Amino acid sequence: MINIDQKRIEDVKELLKNGQATEFWKLICEAIDDSIDQLQREQDGDDLKDIPAEQYKLEVELSKAKRKYLNHLKNLPEGIIAYITQPAANSEEGENPDPYYSPEELAKEELSQSKE
Repeated sequence: MINIDQKRIEDVKELLKNGQATEFWKLICEAIDDSIDQLQREQDGDDLKDIPAEQYKLEVELSKAKRKYLNHLKNLPEGIIAYITQPAANSEEGENPDPYYSPEELAKEELSQSKE
Protein backbone atom coordinates (compact mmCIF):
# COMPACT_ATOMS: atom_id res chain seq x y z
CA MET A 1 0.00 0.00 0.00
CA ILE A 2 1.17 3.51 -0.75
CA ASN A 3 1.50 5.73 2.31
CA ILE A 4 1.13 9.39 1.30
CA ASP A 5 -0.57 12.19 3.20
CA GLN A 6 -3.78 13.68 1.77
CA LYS A 7 -2.15 16.97 0.70
CA ARG A 8 0.45 15.09 -1.33
CA ILE A 9 -2.26 12.94 -2.92
CA GLU A 10 -4.14 16.04 -4.03
CA ASP A 11 -0.93 17.55 -5.41
CA VAL A 12 -0.18 14.41 -7.42
CA LYS A 13 -3.74 14.20 -8.72
CA GLU A 14 -3.62 17.84 -9.82
CA LEU A 15 -0.24 17.32 -11.48
CA LEU A 16 -1.48 14.28 -13.40
CA LYS A 17 -4.69 16.01 -14.50
CA ASN A 18 -2.77 19.10 -15.62
CA GLY A 19 -0.30 16.89 -17.46
CA GLN A 20 -3.10 15.15 -19.33
CA ALA A 21 -4.35 18.52 -20.58
CA THR A 22 -1.03 19.40 -22.22
CA GLU A 23 -0.28 19.24 -25.92
CA PHE A 24 2.58 16.86 -25.14
CA TRP A 25 0.25 14.26 -23.61
CA LYS A 26 -2.16 14.64 -26.52
CA LEU A 27 0.71 13.90 -28.93
CA ILE A 28 1.72 10.88 -26.86
CA CYS A 29 -1.88 9.59 -26.96
CA GLU A 30 -2.06 10.15 -30.72
CA ALA A 31 1.16 8.16 -31.19
CA ILE A 32 -0.21 5.37 -28.99
CA ASP A 33 -3.48 5.35 -30.95
CA ASP A 34 -1.54 5.20 -34.23
CA SER A 35 0.45 2.25 -32.90
CA ILE A 36 -2.73 0.47 -31.82
CA ASP A 37 -4.28 1.07 -35.24
CA GLN A 38 -1.12 -0.20 -36.99
CA LEU A 39 -1.12 -3.37 -34.88
CA GLN A 40 -4.77 -3.95 -35.76
CA ARG A 41 -4.08 -3.40 -39.48
CA GLU A 42 -1.19 -5.86 -39.33
CA GLN A 43 -3.40 -8.42 -37.62
CA ASP A 44 -6.20 -7.93 -40.15
CA GLY A 45 -3.83 -7.83 -43.14
CA ASP A 46 -2.94 -10.60 -45.54
CA ASP A 47 0.61 -11.08 -44.23
CA LEU A 48 -0.53 -13.38 -41.43
CA LYS A 49 -2.81 -15.48 -43.61
CA ASP A 50 0.05 -17.47 -45.16
CA ILE A 51 1.75 -18.61 -41.96
CA PRO A 52 1.15 -21.88 -40.06
CA ALA A 53 -1.79 -21.99 -37.64
CA GLU A 54 0.34 -22.15 -34.48
CA GLN A 55 2.45 -19.18 -35.53
CA TYR A 56 -0.71 -17.30 -36.56
CA LYS A 57 -2.21 -17.88 -33.12
CA LEU A 58 1.00 -16.70 -31.47
CA GLU A 59 1.18 -13.57 -33.63
CA VAL A 60 -2.46 -12.68 -32.92
CA GLU A 61 -2.02 -13.15 -29.17
CA LEU A 62 1.13 -11.05 -29.25
CA SER A 63 -0.68 -8.30 -31.14
CA LYS A 64 -3.53 -8.35 -28.61
CA ALA A 65 -1.06 -8.13 -25.73
CA LYS A 66 0.72 -5.18 -27.34
CA ARG A 67 -2.55 -3.33 -27.90
CA LYS A 68 -3.62 -4.01 -24.32
CA TYR A 69 -0.31 -2.70 -23.01
CA LEU A 70 -0.53 0.42 -25.17
CA ASN A 71 -4.04 1.09 -23.86
CA HIS A 72 -2.69 0.65 -20.34
CA LEU A 73 0.01 3.24 -21.02
CA LYS A 74 -2.54 5.64 -22.44
CA ASN A 75 -4.71 5.27 -19.33
CA LEU A 76 -1.83 5.28 -16.85
CA PRO A 77 -2.55 8.73 -15.34
CA GLU A 78 -6.14 7.68 -14.50
CA GLY A 79 -4.82 4.43 -13.07
CA ILE A 80 -2.37 6.24 -10.82
CA ILE A 81 -5.08 8.64 -9.68
CA ALA A 82 -7.38 5.72 -8.87
CA TYR A 83 -4.59 3.91 -7.03
CA ILE A 84 -3.68 6.80 -4.76
CA THR A 85 -7.29 7.89 -4.26
CA GLN A 86 -8.52 4.48 -3.08
CA PRO A 87 -5.70 3.10 -0.96
CA ALA A 88 -8.00 0.75 0.94
CA ALA A 89 -8.81 -1.07 -2.29
CA ASN A 90 -5.09 -1.50 -2.91
CA SER A 91 -4.26 -2.65 0.58
CA GLU A 92 -3.29 -6.20 1.31
CA GLU A 93 -4.86 -5.95 4.74
CA GLY A 94 -7.90 -8.12 5.14
CA GLU A 95 -6.92 -10.43 2.30
CA ASN A 96 -7.18 -14.07 3.13
CA PRO A 97 -3.99 -15.84 2.02
CA ASP A 98 -5.47 -19.27 2.68
CA PRO A 99 -8.41 -20.35 0.52
CA TYR A 100 -9.46 -23.06 2.98
CA TYR A 101 -9.67 -21.08 6.22
CA SER A 102 -11.24 -17.76 7.10
CA PRO A 103 -9.02 -15.10 8.72
CA GLU A 104 -10.65 -15.90 12.08
CA GLU A 105 -9.91 -19.61 11.71
CA LEU A 106 -6.31 -18.83 10.78
CA ALA A 107 -5.94 -16.62 13.87
CA LYS A 108 -7.31 -19.42 16.09
CA GLU A 109 -4.93 -21.93 14.46
CA GLU A 110 -1.94 -19.64 14.99
CA LEU A 111 -2.97 -19.06 18.61
CA SER A 112 -3.29 -22.76 19.30
CA GLN A 113 0.09 -23.45 17.67
CA SER A 114 1.76 -20.74 19.73
CA LYS A 115 0.44 -22.33 22.94
CA GLU A 116 2.04 -25.68 22.10
